[in-house]
Amino acid sequence: MEHLGDLESKLAGKNVLVRLDVNVPIDADASEDVLSESIKAHPRIQNIVPTLEAILEHTHKVMIAAHLGRPCGKVVEGLSLRPVGAVLAELLDREVVLLDHYLDEPPALFLKTLSQRQILLLENLRFFPGEKTADRAFASHLCSGMDVYINDAFGVCHRVHASTVTIPQWLGKENSFAGAALVEEVRVLDGLLRAPASPLCVLMGGAKVSDKMGALLSVIDKARWVLLGGAMAYPFLQAQGYMKLPESTSAKELKDVELARMVLAHAKERHVELVLPQDHVVAREFSATATPCITQDSCIPEGMMGMDIGPQSCDLYASYISRAKTVLWNGPVGVCEWPSFAAGSLAMAQAIAQNSGITVVGGGDSLALVLKHGLASQITHLSCGGGAMLDYLEHRDLPALKELSPFRSFYGEL
Repeated sequence: MEHLGDLESKLAGKNVLVRLDVNVPIDADASEDVLSESIKAHPRIQNIVPTLEAILEHTHKVMIAAHLGRPCGKVVEGLSLRPVGAVLAELLDREVVLLDHYLDEPPALFLKTLSQRQILLLENLRFFPGEKTADRAFASHLCSGMDVYINDAFGVCHRVHASTVTIPQWLGKENSFAGAALVEEVRVLDGLLRAPASPLCVLMGGAKVSDKMGALLSVIDKARWVLLGGAMAYPFLQAQGYMKLPESTSAKELKDVELARMVLAHAKERHVELVLPQDHVVAREFSATATPCITQDSCIPEGMMGMDIGPQSCDLYASYISRAKTVLWNGPVGVCEWPSFAAGSLAMAQAIAQNSGITVVGGGDSLALVLKHGLASQITHLSCGGGAMLDYLEHRDLPALKELSPFRSFYGEL
């Protein structure tokens, strides 16, 4: 498979547009030093440095395109890429020039003014509506005068945006390639779908139930055990009669229950053990200060809401994880941003970190938890694409990948 490592000789003296994923948490209240260190430590930043260093060995005419947060097509000062640029400058030992106004003239013109120790960083792409609408005029403007496009932003490869799909369409697949971090993401996830070391244990949580059902159905065929927690578990408990459907149940929630029944039937047919919480941490209100209570079984009492898996479930889930040769985790099993309801997710992170097999963790909240508690070095692979990871597991295909030269033959092998 051809990727950036095989193409470095073709970059000499070229104008290179690199789409990176630098969408990291920005704490507006943190000091400059603390913010810099938190940005620097994030896997999304660490993963892109090798690609940039490889490119800079052959050309200094590099323009970085990226986004931060969801500014919805408007300039939001708190979502500027300025602090990210400062960190990249330190890591690359080069000056990173932030270009905040680039709609009047093609940004490639500014490359002519840079020295060999400078690179160009375009201000947040999502400040402009044309990015999310995949506007052809916007994309044409961005890539005018550029020779090569490199995508190293797996986290946005499921998005049909100007910087992920339209730009490589303008420049052509023969000039559009994948960076090292993107190739590694696809290699790891494709390995999970093809032939994971058995037994495979899948742990899924988080709030986006419908978004994860397709991925869950896809990986069940390879799994021995599927563990569900958080909001992800509740439609399954309702489908099995452990939780009553309230009168206010929405059409979407009813659909989730029907999807849960489908997954349960599929798991039974495939002889896959689908494990649900044996107990819960519950509260009367959805609040960080709510008083936690532990249920005696899988049922959630009326008037209470599930906030985390309980201690029995933690021990049970950890026992499955310890026996697995491969573990895939996406989504916390409770409201992990609140200390009173974070014990379950932390227990899962620690159990996975102690597993000596292949461990893959994805999703923003799961990733944040692993980083916060210093467990990242004990995980085989930290996937930097939550939604992209789920979409790839479900479809084995992402819109942006199809526009890149390395994946034309790669997809033919799937």
